[in-house]
Formats: sequence, C-alpha cells, structure tokens
Amino acid sequence: MFLSGNEENHIKNVLFENVNVCLEATSKWERGMYDLRPIPPEKEGMLHQKSAAMFLRWVDGVTVRNSTLGFAGEDRSDFAQALLTQNCTNVQTMGLTAEAAAPEYQSIELG
Repeated sequence: MFLSGNEENHIKNVLFENVNVCLEATSKWERGMYDLRPIPPEKEGMLHQKSAAMFLRWVDGVTVRNSTLGFAGEDRSDFAQALLTQNCTNVQTMGLTAEAAAPEYQSIELG
C-alpha cells in the first residue's frame, strides 16, 4: 500500500483501521519500485527501493489502528519494512501487528 503527497502538498488526517496487508512476490514484472507518475518531466518517475507493506510519504496526521502488515512466500528479496514513513508527522499506531520481510529490516521505520 503506497500513499504519497509531495513537498508542496501534504496529505492530512488519514485513518487506516482494520487493514490487513500481506505482500507476496507473484508478478513476472520487475519489482522493487514505486510509480510516482504523473510528475514533472525533469523528475524521475519511478522510485527504486524495496517495497514496504505500507509506505507513506508526506502525510501529516496518520493513524494505523488494529491492523496487520507483513509478507508471505519464500522470495522476499524485494521487500523490506512492514511500515515505512518518510517526511510524515504525527504518526500513531495502536494495535498494529507488523513483521518485516527479513531480520535485517525494522518492522516499523518512522521518518
């Protein structure tokens, strides 16, 4: 799940409640990227990084309540954190069960 504002336009006051996300690698297409289009042509349209079960950018005031975030399957090579935030403020979790794709990743990484 990917929710992104941008530097000029933050998303505000979001509630995720009773959300269950379990990512499993099944696609034959390239993985490990987020599609940011449409954006101005001078900027990169794809963000290349391992996928989080829930990735939030430029969100102010977000609550994740009574939810489960994680991964399934043997091939988790393109997956990382259960919850990843970047440039977010006032992030609250209550009753969240979160499991990273592998031990080298934090389950929840707030930023």
